Amino acid sequence: MLDAVVIGAGPNGLTAAAVLARAGCEVLVVEAQDRPGGAAATAELTEPGFLHDVGAAFFPFGTTSPAFRALDLAGAGLRFAGARVDSAHPAADGSCGILARDHDRMGRELGADGPAFRRLAAWKTEMGERFDAFALGALPLVGPALRLGPASLARFAHAELLSPAGYARRFVTEAARRIVPQLALHADLCPDDPAGAPIGLVLALGAIDAGFPCAVGGAGAVTAALVRR
Repeated sequence: MLDAVVIGAGPNGLTAAAVLARAGCEVLVVEAQDRPGGAAATAELTEPGFLHDVGAAFFPFGTTSPAFRALDLAGAGLRFAGARVDSAHPAADGSCGILARDHDRMGRELGADGPAFRRLAAWKTEMGERFDAFALGALPLVGPALRLGPASLARFAHAELLSPAGYARRFVTEAARRIVPQLALHADLCPDDPAGAPIGLVLALGAIDAGFPCAVGGAGAVTAALVRR
């Protein structure tokens, strides 16, 4: 007798199924495609032997996700690796705004905006794990939001009033102004979309702390670990 049926074997469906199975439930996962994973997949899309992520390529919360930690995906074979520069935003004029866990390098390469991004890094460090609970929490976010503290909550509330481009205008250089709007594009938010700044800001804060880790072997490795669980 089944206890649960999960429709869709994407990352969310597989995570839900694994949590239920670990709780002792009999679970059936139903998937329309011929493989699990949804956009978290890796395939030979060009030349033989060259693997490409078909959708998701980096995982901002891959190493900090409470769900991934609880499922011990590392014990199921999942490994993450990071680059020395976690996010780069170049332009035709040769300038490039970067985010990196090496705050000294980030500060140097961002020039006049280096101090502003160092302050963002210090803010992220001060929030610690409260940031992850806020960014990954289920709606409504009353509890995680309140635990951020009034100062941090006020900063996110102010960002909520701005588009990604509007938030970026606080920076001096065009290279730095590209960062938040371009990160917001990952959530299909245009630079001028109202209230779109928090998504870009959350990704920026993640990049300068936990980084943008990639799964060793491609995004399909995340799916493989979830299937094992």
